[in-house]
Amino acid sequence: MKRITLLLAALLLLTACGESTGRPEPPASTTDAPVVPVDPEEYDDYFVYPAIMGSEGSITGFAADENGTVYIAYSVYHDSPGVSAGEQITAYDMNGGVLARYEIPAEVFSVGQICVGDGALYYTASAAGEDGKSQRYIFRLDLQTQAITRLDTPSNLFPWVSSNALPLTSDVNTLYAAIKKLAYLDGKLYILGIQEDYITNEYDDVLGFIEDTGDVFYSFQYDGTVLAAYDIANDAVEIVFGRLLHDFALTPYGTIILQANDPEYDRAEHYANSRTYFAELFLDTMSIGEKIYRDIPSPAGFATDGLGVMFSSMNALMLDSPNGVYYWSLGEDTGITNLGENKRRDILSSDAIAYANGYTFYHRNVNTGREFEHTITRIRNSAYIDLTPPIQIIGANLYGGIPRQGHNIQFSALSHDEFALAVLSGGVAYDLAYVSSRQDFAYNLRKQGSFYPLNDVPGVMEFLEECHPFVREAATDTDGNVWMLPISVEAAGILYHVENSQKAGLDFANAETVDDIISLVRKGAAYNPEGRDYVFNPAILSRNVLIRYLRDNDTLETPEFRRLAPALKEFTRERIQWGRDMPFIILNEAGESIPNDGFLFDNQSVQTSAHVIGRDDLSIAPLTGTGAANPADAVFFCVNSDSRHLEKTLEYISHVCAYLSSQKDAGMLAAPAAYSDSAYARRRRELYAGSVIDFNLSDEVFADDFDRYLRDEISLDTLIREAGRKLAMYRGE
Repeated sequence: MKRITLLLAALLLLTACGESTGRPEPPASTTDAPVVPVDPEEYDDYFVYPAIMGSEGSITGFAADENGTVYIAYSVYHDSPGVSAGEQITAYDMNGGVLARYEIPAEVFSVGQICVGDGALYYTASAAGEDGKSQRYIFRLDLQTQAITRLDTPSNLFPWVSSNALPLTSDVNTLYAAIKKLAYLDGKLYILGIQEDYITNEYDDVLGFIEDTGDVFYSFQYDGTVLAAYDIANDAVEIVFGRLLHDFALTPYGTIILQANDPEYDRAEHYANSRTYFAELFLDTMSIGEKIYRDIPSPAGFATDGLGVMFSSMNALMLDSPNGVYYWSLGEDTGITNLGENKRRDILSSDAIAYANGYTFYHRNVNTGREFEHTITRIRNSAYIDLTPPIQIIGANLYGGIPRQGHNIQFSALSHDEFALAVLSGGVAYDLAYVSSRQDFAYNLRKQGSFYPLNDVPGVMEFLEECHPFVREAATDTDGNVWMLPISVEAAGILYHVENSQKAGLDFANAETVDDIISLVRKGAAYNPEGRDYVFNPAILSRNVLIRYLRDNDTLETPEFRRLAPALKEFTRERIQWGRDMPFIILNEAGESIPNDGFLFDNQSVQTSAHVIGRDDLSIAPLTGTGAANPADAVFFCVNSDSRHLEKTLEYISHVCAYLSSQKDAGMLAAPAAYSDSAYARRRRELYAGSVIDFNLSDEVFADDFDRYLRDEISLDTLIREAGRKLAMYRGE
C-alpha cells in the first residue's frame, strides 16, 4: 500500500519528534496525499445532529462531504407509526444548522445508501419498474437544480436478490436489496452490491469449536458481494473487484481501501475472523496492495482516514460494547481505540459510518426507555485516537466488557493452557491478566502473589473499602497484599414476579434447599405448561450446587452427594428451559418493551437494566436456596510485574477504580449501590451481600466429568472416583 506507507513514514517521523500521544494530520505536500481542508478548531469534538424520534420517523441513510456538510435521509411517518408520509434529504452544516431540504418524489420510497460528489447526491431507493413491480434503483439528485435522474445502467447490474440464492438457511424465499454502499470518486460511482453470478459456496467455512476453550470458530459464507465502477459520463459499468469482498471505503486522498476475506490464510495460527484483511485497490491496474490482517469480529461497516479504519462491530469480543465505533491502525498494530464516549451505539448498515475532514460520522439509535431516538453523531478523530502501544490484556475467556477509560486496550483470548503458560513463564508479552474466580489458576495466582502488588496504587484501597466485604476479602491475601483487582462480580439467583409467583403457589423467598428450588420450578412448569412466561436453565443450577457442596466437603463420596447427583440428573433431563430470552419483557404492537404481565421466574441472569431495577413487583432469591452462602463469581485484573508499560498500566488501574467507584451498582461490587431503593434493588443487594466467592474449586476440576455423568456417559461411581483423584491433585498443588 504505497500511499499508506508514505503516510506511515511521516507519522513515525512525527512520533520520533515527541508527538506520540496526538493524532497527526497526514502530510499535505506529496502527489499521493493532496491538501486536506483545514479542520476548524471551533467545532466540538463530539456533536450530535438533530434527532428524530422513532414515533415520528427514521433515518434511512446519510453522507458527509469534505466541506463538513452532512446529508441525512429521513422517512417521516403519518400519525400512525411505521406509515410513511414521504421522504426527504436534509443538508446540515457543522453546527447542525439546516442548509437545504430535498424532497423525494412520492412515487419513490425507501431511500437507503447515499453518497455525494461533483455537485450531486446519489442515493438508492425503490420505485415501480416497467413491469409495475417494485425495483431498486440508483438516482442522481443535482444539488443546484434539484433535478433527479434515474441511473438504469448501474441499477440493472444489481437487481433484487433471492434469499434462496444466498448461502443462508431460510424456509421463506425473501427478496433482498442487492446494493449495500455507494461512493463517488473522480467521475465514477463505486457500488458495493450482491451479484448473483458471483455467489459460491466454494470458500464457505463451517462452524466449529476450539476444544480446550469452547470458543466458536468464525463461520464465513460468501454472499456474492462485489465492487463495481460506473463511469457517469460514458454510462458504462464494470465490476472491478469480486473476490470474497466484505466492504470498501474511500480515503481522503482519492484511493480505495477494500475489506475482504483471504481463503488461503492459515487459520491454524489465528482463530475467529483472522482471515479478514484490508488492502488498497490500485485503480490504474485494478490490483491490490499489501494485505493487512485485522481481527474485526462480525464487521458491520467501516470508513478510513487512510492510516487506519473506523468500524462498527456486532460482537463485543475484545471491545467495550457491541455495536460500538472503534479505530484500528493499518500500520503498526497499536490496538483498538474506542471512539467517543463509552456508550452503546447501534450501527444500522454498512454505509452507516463515514469519514470526512478529520471527523467520523455514524448513525446511532438511542433507546430512551420509551422509544428509539435516531441521530447522526460526529467525532473528531484526533481527540480520541491514541497511536501509542496499547495495554495488552490476556485472558482465557472474556466474561464481560473491559472498561477502557480513555486507554488504548488490546485483548488477546488464549486457550487455558496458553494462558497458564504465559502467566507462569513471566516475561513482558502482556501487561494485565484477566482472570475469573471459576478458573483453576485463580487460586494459585491469589495465593502465591506472582503479580505486581496494588496496595500503593492510587485509588485501589479506597475502591476496595467501598466493596462488599466478601469482594474485598477475595482481592486480599492473608498478609493483606492486593494482587487482584475485582472489576465485576455475579451472584447466582432466581428473578421472580412476587404476585404471580404467589398466585402459582411458588415461595422462592423461603426455599432453603436445592430440593426446594427443584420442587418450586416443577410446580411452576405444571402451573404454566406452555412455558412462555418463565425460563430455567438446569445447567446453571447444577454448577452452582456443586460449588456450594464442595465449599464444605473435600470429597464427593458422601451419602448426601450420592442422593443429590441423581436428583440433579433427573431434573436436568426434564429440560425445564423454555420461554423468551427475556421472559419478563415483551413487545407491544408498537414494538416497545413492556413488562410481561404473566412473568413467573428466570434463573439465567440477575438483571440490572433500568426498566427492571426500579420495580417493586420483582424480587430475587438465592439460586441454591437460603440455607447456606450463595455462590458468586468474580473477574479480576492482575498486573504483570514485568510489563513494558507498567507506569501506564498502573495509571489505567487507578482510572478503572475511579470509574467503578463512580458507577452506582457497577457489577454489584460496591456495598451501598443505592441508585434505586425499589423492593427488587434492595433484595438484590441483600443477595449479593450474603454471597461468597470461592477460589478453592474450579469448573475445570469437575465440570467435564459431571456433564458426562448427566449425559449417562459415565456412572456415578466413576464420577466420584475421578473427582476424588482430581481434587486430590488440585488441592495438593
